Amino acid sequence: MNDPTHIYSPAYKVKNYTTHTKLDYNSPLSLYFNGKELQILEWGEVKRDSVDSAKLDKNKIFIARSGKPLSISNQDSISQANPDNTQEYFDYSKQRQKDKDKGAILEGIYYIDITQSKDDKQSGIREYNNTWYSLSRTKEGEKQWGKYNIPIYTDKDCTNTLESTTQRESFYLHGGESYGNAGGIDLAKEIDSFVASIQRLSNQTKDNKLSIKLLVEYTHILSNTDLQSIDLHREIQRTDDIKKHRVALTANYTKPDSMSVESFNAQKQQTYWAYKELSQTEECNLEEVRIKDITLFQKRQKDYKGETIEINLNDYDWQHCNKQIIVFAFSPKDILQNENGEEVLKKPKYKIITRGFRYDMLKRVFNGINYAILETTPTTQAQRNQHNEVNAKVQKLKDMVNELNRLHADNEPMFVHYKLDTRARIEHFFAQARAECGNTLVLEENITRENANRNYNANRWLNNRPNTDDGYNFRGRGLLHITGRGSIEQGRNEGYTGFNQRVTNPLYGGLQNRDFVNNANDRDSLANNGLEALLAGVYVWKTLISRETRTHLYDIANAEDSISPTPTGVANIPNLSNNLRLISQRINGGNNGLSNRQNSLNHIRTQRIFDEFE
Repeated sequence: MNDPTHIYSPAYKVKNYTTHTKLDYNSPLSLYFNGKELQILEWGEVKRDSVDSAKLDKNKIFIARSGKPLSISNQDSISQANPDNTQEYFDYSKQRQKDKDKGAILEGIYYIDITQSKDDKQSGIREYNNTWYSLSRTKEGEKQWGKYNIPIYTDKDCTNTLESTTQRESFYLHGGESYGNAGGIDLAKEIDSFVASIQRLSNQTKDNKLSIKLLVEYTHILSNTDLQSIDLHREIQRTDDIKKHRVALTANYTKPDSMSVESFNAQKQQTYWAYKELSQTEECNLEEVRIKDITLFQKRQKDYKGETIEINLNDYDWQHCNKQIIVFAFSPKDILQNENGEEVLKKPKYKIITRGFRYDMLKRVFNGINYAILETTPTTQAQRNQHNEVNAKVQKLKDMVNELNRLHADNEPMFVHYKLDTRARIEHFFAQARAECGNTLVLEENITRENANRNYNANRWLNNRPNTDDGYNFRGRGLLHITGRGSIEQGRNEGYTGFNQRVTNPLYGGLQNRDFVNNANDRDSLANNGLEALLAGVYVWKTLISRETRTHLYDIANAEDSISPTPTGVANIPNLSNNLRLISQRINGGNNGLSNRQNSLNHIRTQRIFDEFE
């Protein structure tokens, strides 16, 4: 597959205008009238400006209205303002379309003859000096009808002008001094430009047909408000030691009551799909996305449209976990203009299709950090200190993300080797991390030397030496606050080496030349360095075994859960997760802070932070 070609957008949008989706006609030229604009379509779309592709070709879109205007005091919901009089509007309701000699032209398919009319011909593009036309009009009539007048027909042969359902007939496409007519399409002063454009395009396309199609449609056009969700199906196939990653996305629309099933099904197929590529540590504003910042998917060198899209991630080099690919689904109606005149999607529907950890995930776990301060300019030393502190924490989180997504030699991301490869495991791991570090990411236990030595040197599980500073030197650090000389030096479970030796293994980050037993600076790095803080937490996660079940913590996290009774001596904890209880008791050495750990798990699950993991 070739790399997708970047274009700015599919077209058809003037600010706050409802527009029609791309139409697939056999004829190279067609017209579309939506009650506000008359658009010239080439092969079903409005082309872009030849000089500035970010803009629509102004020679293809013309302001137009139909019917006679009404007073604004009785405005109907399907309406459009009168450009000539702010106190009037044009009514495009079904009932108004039935009103003879004053209602708008009815929705449907029509045709016009785009050949230049001869003096003896009543069809085609008729100028005011045409013999037949001028005989039926006075000079005053030219102000009402414009220089050109083109009959609108209900058949392709351009012989019938009768609309069968209402028996209305004699519709015209014309101009004049102001907007308003008996039911045709009024271009007012833009008629000359329209005729010049349609004749020029007719010559360029060498279309010898006498007629071109005109679609009139005022009703609902599918948009972001109708798009309820985007479903994602992921498939991974392994062939010859190569994994093929495929995803299928489906746009789920809700059918408006006013829309026919046929129109609904057809419009769903006009959904555009585009993507934005970021690193896993980047963020972007998804409230408003500029069209020029996203790339449309293409098929056979044309913009892809459809209710569903299938993407082979390997074709784009997206199969690894170092990128976040955001895929957007939208219709042409969703393209608006911001205050700078740029085409944008506002609050678009999207799906992130790549696997892996993202910075915004960890940011939501540790949501007590004052991230907003980084958007300000510090002016005092206190503000600069705060700014630097937050910036340092952000960098630690990003370092953790990069390590989790880093590919091992076996082409598996490290989070798989760290047993953080399912949603349940990830939720429990970070619930414990949030409880140990708080929601502000304090990676070092806040305890005095005296209290640490008194409390921890007496704990036989920590293997600290009596009458030493081991309690303080090996106080809790890292994401899960690894504590005690035993954890660092020789390990706390039979058959496991201590963190000091374990961390040199490539499956634990491959850190070299570290001595966490004897070097205070190395121990401090467990709190000062995001990568090492993560590795210390991973060591605890992978090596500790529940004394109650004799199983690893990561296996407990993956097991079927149940509601546990609140342990004796602990204030009642509603809906206490039994898995969380088992994991917490092993990490924290008892039931202390159990309620806080359940709250952390509830926060992560309620916010659905890791729902993208299976």
